[in-house]
Amino acid sequence: MDGEDILDSEYRDDDQTDDDDDGEDIDDVPVDENTIAGTYFFIENANGYTKFYGPLWYLYMYNLYIGRIDEDQTKMDLVFCDQKVEMTDEENIQMNVGIPGMTYLDVNGNEVILPSIKAVPAQTYVFTEEKTFSPDTAYWVWGLEMEDWSVADDFPATPDEAKADSRVFDEDEDGNPGVTIHIENPDGFRWMVRRSEQTFSKGTRSTDKQYITGQLLSWDWVQHAVGSEGIDKDGNPTGKPSLLVEQQLDILPRTDIDSTYALRILGSREDAKEDTEGQVYAEDDDDQLCAYLRANFKAVLLGAFPQAAK
Repeated sequence: MDGEDILDSEYRDDDQTDDDDDGEDIDDVPVDENTIAGTYFFIENANGYTKFYGPLWYLYMYNLYIGRIDEDQTKMDLVFCDQKVEMTDEENIQMNVGIPGMTYLDVNGNEVILPSIKAVPAQTYVFTEEKTFSPDTAYWVWGLEMEDWSVADDFPATPDEAKADSRVFDEDEDGNPGVTIHIENPDGFRWMVRRSEQTFSKGTRSTDKQYITGQLLSWDWVQHAVGSEGIDKDGNPTGKPSLLVEQQLDILPRTDIDSTYALRILGSREDAKEDTEGQVYAEDDDDQLCAYLRANFKAVLLGAFPQAAK
């Protein structure tokens, strides 16, 4: 599958409507051409691969944030909303992996949404005189108390080191160490710590000033299981660890398709001609904005990269 085929499979076709599963993009908003300050949806689309049970699996990973660029246009603070991961093998068999912010089933079978991780320090991005992204590297750590996230050697090198590390803590406050994710195949809950590092290219602002887009020049995500709980064939937690759920996945960037990012500016209610049903605005709280982005992130990406549609 080449890059064009992947884009075709990932985004909507022209004959799809806003009622389809990929959701809908927000309305275009009035913008000041002389500034990029404001509130944005920010999406990272990182494409990688791993070995899992023999075959080569392709991973399409989407980090979803709310980004706020300050009035001086010197930094952007981020609130992490969610990560979506889709895995596809050579025969195009798909499975989904749940990460913080996604819906999963708790031990009683109730749907739960893990909290967005808002207690972590806001990330800072530097902008050039052209008022757009310059290459800059951002770091993020989940489930481990690290003083300096940029020091890769300070993160545990192996799952055994992670399990023995006293800095592991229950970041999502569910009673288990690290951050809990729900693995659907094999079925179970994986308790993990993770460090991510990504470098952004200089961004390009669209002619209508609604988007800023660019490439992830590099990214490196390291994660280790610090425990697990299996789920039986009837969907019930076993109360026992699962070595299959804890299996280490080394994720590497793909070189045959670009990894990208996109920012989509949000308008204000004051400027809106009418309060369109289902739309969100810059003044809305983080939970509202994150909920909208989770449901509509692929449509937002299609708006940023219209060449992906056929």
